[in-house]
Amino acid sequence: MSIESRLKEEINGYISTNNLTLKKLAAEVGLTPGSLYNYMNGVSHPGNKLRERLKNVGIDIDYIMTGRRAEDVPRFNPLHYHRQPTVEDL
Repeated sequence: MSIESRLKEEINGYISTNNLTLKKLAAEVGLTPGSLYNYMNGVSHPGNKLRERLKNVGIDIDYIMTGRRAEDVPRFNPLHYHRQPTVEDL
């Protein structure tokens, strides 16, 4: 699945879940509805500012960019690495 497909999926899901319109979401992220539509259809590609704005309203940007949901990303666990135990480990 492409970035544009995931972007469209996330935006449509966000709009549906929050009972919004494309126009209202576009206003929330500082775009015109036409510009947001262009991002959703691959005419334009989201830059850092737009990705940050989408993230701030609750859209899963990591999924859009990588295809992996936040819960799919392995968490760092320092105990998985070989090292000498410390007092805190006991």
